[in-house]
Amino acid sequence: MIDGPDNGTESGREKEVLAPQPGPGSRLGKARVAANMTVEEVAASLNLTLGVVQALERDATDELPAPVFVRGYIMNFARLVGLNSDELIKQYEQVRAPEVPLELRPRPAAATPRIRRGLSLRTIVVVLLVVGAGLASLWWAQGGRLEIGDLTRIGESTLAPVPATPVLAPMMPVPEPVPDVMPNASDPALVGSGPSAGSSVAEDSDTASNPASVVEEVVPVEPAPPPAPTGHRLKLRLSNDVWVEVVDTDGTRLVFDMLRGGTTREVTGEGPFLVLLGKARAVAVELNGRSVDHAAYERKGIARFVLDDEDGDIVTRNP
Repeated sequence: MIDGPDNGTESGREKEVLAPQPGPGSRLGKARVAANMTVEEVAASLNLTLGVVQALERDATDELPAPVFVRGYIMNFARLVGLNSDELIKQYEQVRAPEVPLELRPRPAAATPRIRRGLSLRTIVVVLLVVGAGLASLWWAQGGRLEIGDLTRIGESTLAPVPATPVLAPMMPVPEPVPDVMPNASDPALVGSGPSAGSSVAEDSDTASNPASVVEEVVPVEPAPPPAPTGHRLKLRLSNDVWVEVVDTDGTRLVFDMLRGGTTREVTGEGPFLVLLGKARAVAVELNGRSVDHAAYERKGIARFVLDDEDGDIVTRNP
């Protein structure tokens, strides 16, 4: 009677221990639905593929890339839907599969001794063949007679070391010959060939009295001012931390970040602009210095609308 309840209690505890821990995917999916956003909109806002966003919501860790990238995906997803990213990352660390360390195997040693033995045997065979050829030629030249002294000379000639290539010393330049007779200064042929002493003294005195004639005046050139930015000026004033995304008419993302409260962000581009505000009431929008009312496009705290300036008239509409 006692063993039955104890066994049941232990099996229940084992089921509690073995029960899988919930991941962050369900919380992200519920927050996305509460924010009235589709999976396609989240993928476009986070610059991810549709399969990655679906895998995040299903906690399919085997379909996701390395954990270092998944942590960034979860952090940006949480900021977009207004959740705490630290708690979601902790849940992901609990449910993700452990990383398998790489197994390092020792590299097999190269067969250096075998190669060396092969080379040594090959060298010995070549030397024996050369010695045999020398003996045969000597025996043929002497009419079939060969003495011990001849064998010694053949061995010395075969095994004699090859002389090293001589190193030539660098050649020194030959100085030009100096004439024995110096030219006479009184020679009329040399008079007038060089500058006179009077002219050189006059030039030195002019240089000393007027140094500005030698040094040229350098006038600094001022750089041209940068061109003024063209397009519409969009200014965002934030009273709280808000996820903001602004895309111009060419599809260029001018803003794609979590902006801090108490700051102002101003961008310039060609309209119309596609604007996404995570907390719409915490953002004051101005276009070309004129205030924009976006309360009509707010749904559960998130505003998504198109903004343009048509000949001085501010125009807002649904995307």
